Amino acid sequence: MGYLNPVEYYGWERFAANAKAAGVDGLLIVDCPPEEADSVRPVLARHALDQIFLASPTTTDARIVTMGELAQGYVYYVSFAGITGADLLVMADVGARLDALRRQIRVPIAVGFGVKTAAQAAALAAHADAVVVGSALVEQLAAATSLTDAQQRAREFLQPLRHAVDAARSTETA
Repeated sequence: MGYLNPVEYYGWERFAANAKAAGVDGLLIVDCPPEEADSVRPVLARHALDQIFLASPTTTDARIVTMGELAQGYVYYVSFAGITGADLLVMADVGARLDALRRQIRVPIAVGFGVKTAAQAAALAAHADAVVVGSALVEQLAAATSLTDAQQRAREFLQPLRHAVDAARSTETA
């Protein structure tokens, strides 16, 4: 996950080759929209890399249609318009938007941005294939005093989220 300018400067061909050699399967270049895919896709295809697209509450219907046609790997859905780590997640709105995306996008959908609790993760898991927790985990790790402490904090924070997502998924299939 990154931005277009450094990749352009480095060179798409070299970047793709090095990314693949490093074990990368796909690239989410947040400021490289589907409308730019024609110039990027051939380079990524030569290196067996997926181009991952980013969708948000403000993504137009026309762009969603284009994503649905071009999507590879997965689509990352930003759950609300704002800054990461903010407290603006409205589950009903996000769930409805994810359900609408599901009807137009054939690849898995990952959702993130603002996910902080096990309850939020479980609610989103009912509508998405993956739930991404970033800032809340970073906050936990930032408070760590050692590597061991960081590992313990990560386990204690993530384990309830994992259990909640698994429970939500088992309810779906039952």
